[in-house]
Amino acid sequence: MLTWMFLAACSEEGMKKGDPSDTGEVQDTVPVPGPVAEISDGECPAIGARAETFSSDGLSRSVAIYAPDPVPEGLPVMFYWHPLGGSASMMDSYLDLQGWAEEHQIMVIAPNARSDNMFEWDFWNSQEHDLILYDDLRACASQEWGVDLSRVYSSGMSAGALWTSYLSTRRGDTLAAILPFSGGDGSIWAYQTPTSVFPAVLAYGGDSDTWGGGGVTIDFQEATLQFAGELQADGHPVLLCNHEGGHTLPAATMDITTAFLLPQTYGVLPDMAALLPELPGYCYLPE
Repeated sequence: MLTWMFLAACSEEGMKKGDPSDTGEVQDTVPVPGPVAEISDGECPAIGARAETFSSDGLSRSVAIYAPDPVPEGLPVMFYWHPLGGSASMMDSYLDLQGWAEEHQIMVIAPNARSDNMFEWDFWNSQEHDLILYDDLRACASQEWGVDLSRVYSSGMSAGALWTSYLSTRRGDTLAAILPFSGGDGSIWAYQTPTSVFPAVLAYGGDSDTWGGGGVTIDFQEATLQFAGELQADGHPVLLCNHEGGHTLPAATMDITTAFLLPQTYGVLPDMAALLPELPGYCYLPE
């Protein structure tokens, strides 16, 4: 079993099918994600088992990595962001992220939020520490393990789903697909047209999918449906999954994750209607 904690970053070029010719013929280009960012604190660290902290954007951060051991080159990557009051280890215990990573030959990168962040991730404030953390982690995963940058996904629950939703509008050129469980936007953060089009499955728990605390009340059904409409208006293929379970993860969480995320490749947009038979019956195409 591999549960590694680490830092991040490096850089990569786009690729083309075939070599340029002297005939002036235009070559078909392969859709490629944006290049990896400069490492915020200089370089990726030497990565060892259970190194619990690393430096990103001048801060000491903790990130759990679940992957097959040894790590083969070319793995896809799912970023998983925990909910309010949660942790990477809690989500591993609940979802068996390690076992899932081994079974499906994927790397799961699960950051832990900063202890001083009221709502865990930076969707609600003007800070960019978590955006830079994502950039660093993506870059170091590429540098250290040669992961497949055309198959990078983001998922999470509640605060982690809000962050996945936000992240997709700020780093859309790096993501092949997103799968937030009780996320969205609305009055929580300001939508911004993503720089690339990607497919999204947006899951929520019906009328009772709400949360309140710290003087804030969030209707996740409303936030999810608003986000779906905005993505659709910008040309993103969208499916909705209303599990009617309130503000919880559905029993089929990892089944949905496997059926939807794993087949997705950056820049290739799926037929969402054709995906429906692989998903629970409560998933549907929005009008």
